[in-house]
Amino acid sequence: MKVTREDEAQRQTVLNIELEEPDLESYLQRAYQRVSQKVKVPGFRPGKAPRAVVERVVGRESLLQEALEFMIPEVTAKAIEQEEIEAGAQPDVELIETEPVTIKAIVPLPPLVETGDYNSLRVPWVTPTVTDEQINESLEETQKQSALWEPVEHPAKMGDQVIMDLKGVIDGETLLDQEDGPFILSDEPMPIPGFGEQLVGIGAGDTREFDLTFPEDYLSEAMAGKECHFTVTAKETKEQKLPDLDDEFAKGVGEGFDSLDALKDNIRQQLQEELEHQDLHQYEDLVMDELAVIGSVELPSIIIERAIDHHLEEIQETIGRRLGRAISLEEYIDVTKKSEEELREETRETVEQQLRRSYLITEVAKIEDIEASDEDIEAEIETMVETSGEQGDQVRQMFMNQENRESVARSIRSRHTVEHLIAIAKKEAPTAAKPKAAAKSRASKEPDESTEEKTEEPSAS
Repeated sequence: MKVTREDEAQRQTVLNIELEEPDLESYLQRAYQRVSQKVKVPGFRPGKAPRAVVERVVGRESLLQEALEFMIPEVTAKAIEQEEIEAGAQPDVELIETEPVTIKAIVPLPPLVETGDYNSLRVPWVTPTVTDEQINESLEETQKQSALWEPVEHPAKMGDQVIMDLKGVIDGETLLDQEDGPFILSDEPMPIPGFGEQLVGIGAGDTREFDLTFPEDYLSEAMAGKECHFTVTAKETKEQKLPDLDDEFAKGVGEGFDSLDALKDNIRQQLQEELEHQDLHQYEDLVMDELAVIGSVELPSIIIERAIDHHLEEIQETIGRRLGRAISLEEYIDVTKKSEEELREETRETVEQQLRRSYLITEVAKIEDIEASDEDIEAEIETMVETSGEQGDQVRQMFMNQENRESVARSIRSRHTVEHLIAIAKKEAPTAAKPKAAAKSRASKEPDESTEEKTEEPSAS
């Protein structure tokens, strides 16, 4: 086996592998053993025909094609081992020709991670303050949720509820047909922009007909971008009657409060927790941004491109769940009116940022010896089991698998590392007992977050 190596600039190595006839023999023999079980050779039982006979029947080229399935990944793995290369992810492998068998493998090396002096991280943290305006807004929302809808005689206005029969016809086909449906008049684009405005002034017994066009990106393909003829018959109009904001009102909210002031105090506490949670997420982003400035990560392009692939697949799956069916990349491209290259470039910056953060977090975890204990893992799994309802037993069984448990451990380790970095940024972290090798460049093989790339057995592309 002849192997030539070309080191590329961006943490990648190209291996050109050429197999000579003696190198092929063992693979052709294995291919013969597989083919002889499937092909019918007169005078022989399956698997009993000599190789020379099978080769005359199917041809040497067929045996070679059969062998390629396992030969390409095995030969590539041997070449990587022979060249003493530490692969950072699965190689991209291409069969160049079969006479002689020539394989090209692009092997990504582990990203080169430089954490920098992360102990110098400083990001100002300001504890958020709940304002009286926010408390009043929340109180008004609670008031609206407790309001009653009472029939009125006046024509419908914005904010009123209209009980109505509705029909929607597109291209002669009735796609909407509802009786006695409640609809609150608003300027929200539901079910379609302009619908609420068309019903202002309608009274009980009135019928209105009007045409509106659905947006091009509407989720229903049958309606997207098409004009719909609506027929609406109003049955009844109702107006929201708000209860008085007093101690009596407070007693009826949730489990009940002694007074309106007690309800406000509870709202203030809840809002404070929500604001701190939201601000902490934003603060975490700022800390990670600062860590990326202090440190650096040199990524192989293969890892970046695969992460982009994964990101686009996740978007397709999300859209597919909304539509109730799978959506192809071609359909997604058609909906967005953008080329695949445009979509990839739009997501590239986000994906690279996620990758860099993941590898930096992993490297800091190594330096700080941050690990997930067995107790941490069990507690995390139990939380998932408890929140899974009837599927709890299935979830617990799933995490009997060691690979799934390791995934949980990586997630916990990542979370603990981010918490440690946040404490440093807030000047809350304890002083290190010994100096850390924070500025040393290291090749990091596996990140701790969902954007990780695992090293797998190579396969042909």
